[in-house]
Order: sequence, then structure tokens, then C-alpha cells
Amino acid sequence: MHTTKRCFIAFNLPERVKDEILNAIGGHTREVKRVADVKFVSRENLHITAKFLGNISESTIEDISRALTDLSRNLREVQCELHPDLGCFPSENHIRVVWVGVSSDDKLENMMREIDDEISKIGFRKEKNYIPHITVFRVKKVHNKNRLRELLKKSKIPKVKFILKEVVLYESVLRQEGPTYLPLKVYHLSR
Repeated sequence: MHTTKRCFIAFNLPERVKDEILNAIGGHTREVKRVADVKFVSRENLHITAKFLGNISESTIEDISRALTDLSRNLREVQCELHPDLGCFPSENHIRVVWVGVSSDDKLENMMREIDDEISKIGFRKEKNYIPHITVFRVKKVHNKNRLRELLKKSKIPKVKFILKEVVLYESVLRQEGPTYLPLKVYHLSR
């Protein structure tokens, strides 16, 4: 029997960025929970996803690790900034994921594209577009869509600047109390 692991590739965030995000949305969490059934992402799980891989075998993990090791030799640290407005997927009319945007003069998008190009050589489907973001909560059910949209517009994130210094291959272990992300390999970016 072949065992698989649920995996993704992500950029770790500096601790102060996590603090800024949680402080900014913290004042609205109680009210958000009144208008929707939501699951907030825990502080330790805040990150920028580069590529979701799904359930993959150990041999595929090894192939991805080799590809990321080779690629990371040419990747550089990226200066980023948090976007002040919250976004949502798939749309404002059907809110399922709420996120903080990240801007970087296209450098982060380009790095995500490079990672995607490399991983697609292993057999993964390429992404259609790249929207660098940090998921802050997932929505199970909305009770008052207009009020939720108001709260999202009211929540302002400070335009914090930060540097992404590493890419991580994670395993996501799903548990009743929420996922645990286990780093399988860390790839440091050049200065």
C-alpha cells in the first residue's frame, strides 16, 4: 500500500507580520462570527501559499524536493507589503475564503510562476493566475452577507513591509481541531 501526504509549497511570514494581521482583524472577530460560521486560521498557520499539491506519494515529494533545491539556488529574497483591504474567494457574492493581499512589484508573482513552472514538469497542472495572499479565515455558512461584506470593508490591514526569506515544502495533517502544518524541507532564498 502506498501512503500519501497532503502537501503544499509556501512562503513563511515574519512573526511581526502575523501579529499585525491578527491585531488588525482581531477587533472584528466576534462580529464576524455572529454573521457567518467561520474558521479562523491559527497564528502559526499563517503563510503565503505558492502551490497546493494535494495528496502525493513519497517519491513525488522527493521529486518536488529536488526541483525546489535546484530552483531555490536562483531565487532571491523578496520585499513585500501587506495590502490594506481584505479580499475574498471566489467572489463577494459567494464568500468562502477571506484573505490579506500581498504586493511585491510582481516579484512574488514571478517567483510563484517559476515554482509552478518547475513543479508542472513533474506532472502538476499549472495555475491560471497568481494572487499572492494570506488566508485569514474560511467561511462555512453566511447568515448575513451584507453585514459580512461591511465588516470586510471596515477591516483595514496596516501596509507593513517585510522580506520573504524562505520557501517551505509542508505536509498538512488534518485534525478535528484544525490542520497542523509540518515542514518537510526549508529552502533559503539568496539575498
